[in-house]
Amino acid sequence: MKNFKLNGGQSLFEVLFAVAIASIVLVGVVSLASTSIRNSDFSQNNALATKYAQEGMEWIRQYRDTDWDEFKSHSSDIIHTTWCLDTLPYPPPTWGLSNTCSGPISGTIFTRQVELWREDATNTNVVHVAVKVIWNDSQGDHEIITQSDLSDWNR
Repeated sequence: MKNFKLNGGQSLFEVLFAVAIASIVLVGVVSLASTSIRNSDFSQNNALATKYAQEGMEWIRQYRDTDWDEFKSHSSDIIHTTWCLDTLPYPPPTWGLSNTCSGPISGTIFTRQVELWREDATNTNVVHVAVKVIWNDSQGDHEIITQSDLSDWNR
């Protein structure tokens, strides 16, 4: 009769190798999931910032339509005058906006600003407008800018 030698199981080296491979796979999956969530959050914030910038530009257009002379008086030659748009009262009131931003749009992480300027003093019929929405997240600082040239189209 022959003696058969049975294998006594896995060696320690094989077990450690299997655990290492499983760990590498798990780290890859977790890293991929983390990156995917971060990108999703950025995309959502980017879409919201774009919406807030468009709302700000529409509000500025309404303000221009309400009183062109007052609107134009808040822009200066070449120097960009920055105003805060943390709220958008409707209808646009007399210019009661602040030059300094006290905080973000209520309930959000976004700060909205508008910059007004004219190229030169001789062309007073065009005001350049840039609405900026700024936010900070785990990836750093971000901003969305919407620009337009506005004129007194009623005259």
